[in-house]
Amino acid sequence: FGEDMILDNVALRKQWTTLALTFLHVMVLTKRAFQVVLKEHPDMKPQIRAAHVLYVVMRGMVLKADKLRMQQRVGMKPGRWTRAFGHIEQHLDTMPSDDLSALKAPT
Repeated sequence: FGEDMILDNVALRKQWTTLALTFLHVMVLTKRAFQVVLKEHPDMKPQIRAAHVLYVVMRGMVLKADKLRMQQRVGMKPGRWTRAFGHIEQHLDTMPSDDLSALKAPT
């Protein structure tokens, strides 16, 4: 939903809940269709890449801060965190190459 479509890592995406007070029309652009449009307009690739890097870094930092805050609140040692909340850590450890490549300098 929204700008999250450029993120491949589920752990970095926000869980959106929306509510409409009236009837509305929803327009959908799938990720695949977005990629096709981006190929047709390569001049937009630098801006999309910059946004991708920004979201990966910002949300990654927030996720890491949340993890550390939770560890401090419950007095867990780092190893215990992985056993209790390993599913989140697993998402970060298996971050898709697209999100990892966003953190590398362009070639």
